[in-house]
Amino acid sequence: MSVTSVGEAADAATVMSARRADIVQGWLDLPLFTTVFAGQRDDAEAAAETLPGVLIEVARSGRTDDFRAPTFKMISDVLSRVTSSWLRSGGDLSQIVAEIGELREPVKAVFDEAPDAAMVPTSGTGP
Repeated sequence: MSVTSVGEAADAATVMSARRADIVQGWLDLPLFTTVFAGQRDDAEAAAETLPGVLIEVARSGRTDDFRAPTFKMISDVLSRVTSSWLRSGGDLSQIVAEIGELREPVKAVFDEAPDAAMVPTSGTGP
C-alpha cells in the first residue's frame, strides 16, 4: 500500500516508530550488515539504528517522494558509507545493490503485521 496523504504518512511514521527495534534487528540479520560489519557488531548496530529514525522523519514530514529533502540526504550518506566499506572489502556493486534492496523486507514485514497502516512508497531502491 502507498501513502496518499500526509495523515497516512504520519500513521506510517507511528508504525515504524513503534516497531523500530524489529526493523533494526531485521536489518542486522541481513547479509548487508553481517558481511560489511563482520565482527564489528557495534558498528553494524550504529548504522542499522540510524536508518529507521531517518525513515520515520521522512514519513513525519509528509515528503515521502521529495528526494531533495534533507532526510533523504541522510539516508544516502549512511548507504554510501556502507557501500564504500563493502566495495573496499572486495564486494561487487551488483551484489551490494541487491543487498540494499533487501532492506525493504523488514520494513515491509512490520506493515504486513499492521494491515490498517499505509506503507511509505519507495522508488524501487533503498529501504
